[in-house]
Amino acid sequence: MIIIIGLCLWIFWPRPVISPALVREQEVKIFKMAIMADVHNDNEQLAKALRQAQSELVIVAGDLTINGNKTELDKVKKTLDGGEKEYLVVPGNHDVIKKQFNNVFGPGYQIYRKDNLKLILIDNSYWAGLGEVQKNWIIKEVEECKILTCLGIMHMPLEHNFSEHIMGEDNKQGTADAKWLHDILVENGVKNIFTGHLHYLTGYTIENLKTNIVGAISRKRNNQTSRMMEVEWDGKELKTKVVELE
Repeated sequence: MIIIIGLCLWIFWPRPVISPALVREQEVKIFKMAIMADVHNDNEQLAKALRQAQSELVIVAGDLTINGNKTELDKVKKTLDGGEKEYLVVPGNHDVIKKQFNNVFGPGYQIYRKDNLKLILIDNSYWAGLGEVQKNWIIKEVEECKILTCLGIMHMPLEHNFSEHIMGEDNKQGTADAKWLHDILVENGVKNIFTGHLHYLTGYTIENLKTNIVGAISRKRNNQTSRMMEVEWDGKELKTKVVELE
């Protein structure tokens, strides 16, 4: 008898109605990151950008300093640590003392994964190219980009429609490596890269690779007001938004 009563209660007891919209909302996990560049020791503006960034992750795409010495790098790191956000950095051409950069921030190139999104942070700051060790590392890391969504993040644009202020400027090996990097990214399904260097936020596509230049944080030698780019990933679609510093 007890078993029969229990079975009836299980069958006829009203169950909560779960909204399909609520289920979809729970399934979608939006990942947000802020990509900025060209701080050039303007740590006051960097601190402001960190406060304003509505993101889980902050990426600084090079030129954290002016001279690349340890004193300057330490000050930038202190500002980034004080922002209380997870962050990643790659060196720029002004962060020229590689040993100092690596001692403060670690390797100049690395990867970051979030679900089916893979970020490939590349050190293209050296005027004479990528170096064979890094090129072999890139070859290995881009293989997954055929099944994952990958974004390349580096300091210098690989090409531009009219500016010559790009990777490999006035250097044959650097220019050849920029072309090699463009081709291997596209061949493996990478469609977007994010860069700094030009101190001007803009975007353009050349030969199936979109370059998103994120603007500059520094107020000096800036062709626009200080700004950065916020990027959202919902597992399927990438959305970008320009954020001017208030």
